[in-house]
Amino acid sequence: MKKTMVRAIIPAILVMGGSAAVLNEIVLKDQPENIVEAATAQQVFVEKVARIAQTQSMRYGVYPSVMIAQAVLESGSGTSELAQAPNNNYFGINYVESSDKGKYGAVYMLTWEYDKDNAYKVNKPFRTYPNLEASFADNGLKIRSAFAWNRELYKGAWLENASSYTAATAAIGVHYATSGTYAAALNSLISTLGLTKYDPQYKTLNQDQKVKVQTNIYNTFSGQKKSLGSIAAGTVKKVLRQVTLPDGSKYNEIASGQWVMSSAMTDSSSQGPSLMGTVSNDGNPIARVESSRSIAVYKAPGTSVTGQKLSPQSNWKVFGRKTVNGQLWYKVGTNDWIEGKYLYVTGYSKIPVVYFNAGTTINSGEPVAKVEVGHAISVWTAPGVSKKTNTLAAGSRWKVFGRANYAGDTWYKVGTNDWIEGKYLSVTGYSGIPAIDPYLGTHAGKISNYGSPIAKVDYLKSIAVHSAPNGTRTGQQLNPATSWKVFGRKIVDNETWYKVGTNDWIEGKYLYVTGYSKIPVVYFNAGTTINSREPVAKVEVGHAISVWTAPGVSKKTNTLAAGSRWKVFGRANYAGDTWYKVGTNDWIEGKYLSVTGYSGIPAIDSYLGTHAGKISNYGSPIAKVDYLKSIAVHSAPNGTRTGQQLNPATSWKVFGRKIVDNETWYKVGTNDWINGKYVYVTGYSQIPLV
Repeated sequence: MKKTMVRAIIPAILVMGGSAAVLNEIVLKDQPENIVEAATAQQVFVEKVARIAQTQSMRYGVYPSVMIAQAVLESGSGTSELAQAPNNNYFGINYVESSDKGKYGAVYMLTWEYDKDNAYKVNKPFRTYPNLEASFADNGLKIRSAFAWNRELYKGAWLENASSYTAATAAIGVHYATSGTYAAALNSLISTLGLTKYDPQYKTLNQDQKVKVQTNIYNTFSGQKKSLGSIAAGTVKKVLRQVTLPDGSKYNEIASGQWVMSSAMTDSSSQGPSLMGTVSNDGNPIARVESSRSIAVYKAPGTSVTGQKLSPQSNWKVFGRKTVNGQLWYKVGTNDWIEGKYLYVTGYSKIPVVYFNAGTTINSGEPVAKVEVGHAISVWTAPGVSKKTNTLAAGSRWKVFGRANYAGDTWYKVGTNDWIEGKYLSVTGYSGIPAIDPYLGTHAGKISNYGSPIAKVDYLKSIAVHSAPNGTRTGQQLNPATSWKVFGRKIVDNETWYKVGTNDWIEGKYLYVTGYSKIPVVYFNAGTTINSREPVAKVEVGHAISVWTAPGVSKKTNTLAAGSRWKVFGRANYAGDTWYKVGTNDWIEGKYLSVTGYSGIPAIDSYLGTHAGKISNYGSPIAKVDYLKSIAVHSAPNGTRTGQQLNPATSWKVFGRKIVDNETWYKVGTNDWINGKYVYVTGYSQIPLV
């Protein structure tokens, strides 16, 4: 049988060095618009994911067509349960707890597996992702770096190694899935859906070109490219092929496996016209450095430099423009600006103007926000939550009642449930504006003694569930406006927490709680242990607790009072809790107690009777079960269980005995043996040794 390949990879951790936040983004060029009738579900899905697949494929150096085909096949064009939120797994990548815990979520699903002759279903864990983009990125990383034990398992599918998509699917199909027809299925989808149009497009040139500026030579043209050295300006090279990437950028192949940026070369007879300082309304907002030298990045137009330099012919996504002293500047990062005189800029008409005072604050004056941009701005119920239909006009001024941070921007409260984005405003009296939680409802943090003990989430976002008050998060979230039964309350660091499950606690500041006076206090020391002092158990809860014959067995009528202290003779685990023996057949639950001398308390079998394991030579050879639970019958001493159970206090005739591993076993049937530690045996001397 062919083994299932465990689909797990180590996630990439991207760290940007330096102080500047300028991101050299791959920008996808517009795809031709096709008008089709009765588009299939597969076609609709392809249109949805194509741009994302192209971006991630170029990032990891794999074929976009293959990535899209895998997503179609593995997710049923996005319709599978695994692909739906909150799972967002479009490629069937398995979850492996040893390497994935804490990095990914997990969900169990039934899935088909194949051996040579059969198909069968198995229940397996799969990774979950926060969104579609993360799933596609993980697939790209999987094909690029595979597994710790073989990082190059799928290297035959990499762009620099696979001459076609069929070569790539062949390399993937051998290891990715147990189905023997996996590669053929991918090839069929790529052909039927015309997915090769999303791949890098090659054109044969076989022409001489001159290098305009010294430039790097790379082993490939994707995000996985590595420098093989550089080539000097003025060098003439024969260009074999030119490849156009999905983002519109181009590379020239000057030898097998050697690529340079097409923009760094021109035909040998001319250097071509300069585009430096010019703009075009066509395309996306992109700034290309046309200077022959690297250019500086500034913190703001005409201010100090950040220290970062942008290389010639590099492309940068543009987020805004601003004219200062007759000079155009372009925003390419949060606080990163470059001079337009060194650039060729496309998509100019789509670049928003950055207004001078928008996003500024001063501490003097009354707390007032003025709309500084040249258009009306939206009003929201809370930052990023529920955009309203009303807007605030350009130049209008509004009194401010509070502020909050969301997605890297400051928002301002200008009404009961009215919030506006700070990036469009100039704000005075900033230091006098209180920082508030914008998602708190009007009843959040309040209580009432009326009704049943219920906690209602009065918060506009989901709230976290913790394993204990102020403890670690369980990963579970409670949605806004949902109501939950409350089993206990506890104050930690002046914050009230409410118990809504066995180990599930939520913060009171997000809740409106009814039946407050009926909610029992969860005492601090209940369930705690220390190793010092004598073995003593103290009842820590505010009520009497029950006594049991054994853990979970036969609750007695007597109880132990709150605050009372009892000597402990043994301990045992039952149903996830530790129980303590305080008398011959008297056991109490540890969750109600604080226990001292814990390390000196022996762990014992709480179900053994007082005569269990003992023998007598008097009477007939009889074994009586002196155990509070049924005991197993074995086919031989220390052998497999027969499935039969002998009930407590029942007596059985003994036909033989045998000692195995220092334990005495008794024969009570033809192939029926029981362990002597659970029984009281009479007539011991009359029992023959087997």
